[in-house]
Amino acid sequence: MNSIEYTGRLGRVRLWLRGFYKVVIFVHLCAVETRYAGDVLPGSRSERTIWLVPSVEHLKQAFQEHLEQTKGHVQRLEEIFQALGKNPRWKKCARYGRLIKEGQEAIEEDYEGAVKDAALISAAQRVEHYEIAAYGTAKALAEVLGESDHASKLEETLDEEKETDEQVNEEANTEEEGEEDEEEATSKSRSKSRK
Repeated sequence: MNSIEYTGRLGRVRLWLRGFYKVVIFVHLCAVETRYAGDVLPGSRSERTIWLVPSVEHLKQAFQEHLEQTKGHVQRLEEIFQALGKNPRWKKCARYGRLIKEGQEAIEEDYEGAVKDAALISAAQRVEHYEIAAYGTAKALAEVLGESDHASKLEETLDEEKETDEQVNEEANTEEEGEEDEEEATSKSRSKSRK
């Protein structure tokens, strides 16, 4: 590490940003690579695979699509590391580990159907909000440092994370509407049986 590169205010910003890249690549590798995810949570990968658990197919598909998208996030981060002349090393993140554990708890709860899906959606939204905040900050700092190519890659990922958050919100609303329709149908059925 060139110590001149990390002196002064911009140097500290640059140092923070390099650290961020290490954490965020770990975050995404947790979602994509079994060997890294094992460092965060015990148990087999299949036991904590959030995209296999939802009760409705469209939610499973949404989670699976985001997993595929996450592979692109990792590739962009690897390109940033390469441009910096660094190996794409990762660093554990305790905050993200806690979010993953919350997701694991949602998977392990004895909920069924729409309640289980709501718990999974909630866990997914917390992760997306964390990633949106992190990528937004990193993009802004890359711009301050004049690293426009890096900022562009970060912005592309940020946009995808925001899109996923919107999709998860839509799934949450769809689940809510489905529950309301089910409750209304049950209520009407009871009214008819009383007559």
